[in-house]
Amino acid sequence: MPATRSEVAEEIKNGKHEGLTTVILDLEDAIGDQQVGQAEESLAQQLLQLLSYVRTGVMSEQQLPLLFVRVRSVEQLERLLNSLGETLALLTGFVLPKFSSDNGRAYFALIAEYNRTMHTGAGDASRTPVLYGLPILESSKIIYRETRWKELLAIKEILDEVQEYVLNVRIGATDFSSLYGLRRSRILRFMKLPSFGIASQILLTCSDAWTRTMSFPVLYGSISLTENVSLNLN
Repeated sequence: MPATRSEVAEEIKNGKHEGLTTVILDLEDAIGDQQVGQAEESLAQQLLQLLSYVRTGVMSEQQLPLLFVRVRSVEQLERLLNSLGETLALLTGFVLPKFSSDNGRAYFALIAEYNRTMHTGAGDASRTPVLYGLPILESSKIIYRETRWKELLAIKEILDEVQEYVLNVRIGATDFSSLYGLRRSRILRFMKLPSFGIASQILLTCSDAWTRTMSFPVLYGSISLTENVSLNLN
């Protein structure tokens, strides 16, 4: 949901969305470029409100969904790590869109440094939850055949170095489809698009060596176990 929303904490407290287990507060695609400052302020306010609810007994930590923040740049992640203070303990992690070999190490250097700082020594700080990164693979270097394998192997190398902080790796369908000049309708499965072939290559690169969860975009309907799904390796 957009990080500009001012009723996030209230909705979570009141259980407005039954069965809610995860919330991603979006500072990237869900807001305009002119709303970044407003969104960051709103995010901080909502997290402070949730922290207040927990500390005053209005709700318990167990009632909180897993909270993630989707950032738009390495610089923004660094800014949030420096400004959100104790409310960072409410977050499970940061979603890292357009993750690539160009920005991947910088993203995880910040996350690793935060975790090392918060889990060094004794006391309350050492009990702070681990903060994770969730990379989204959706860059042009992956979609273009000329750079795809080199880029995937470079990304794999980065994630292997910080495996303990990688909660999930997601494949982004929207950006891939846009790079193809396609728009996916509600009744068109991701697996029927050309970008599904790229997803299969990501899995081939990742599945043997990465002991972590991979997630695909939401598929329309269900996939039959007898359905013939070909892997495009071009």
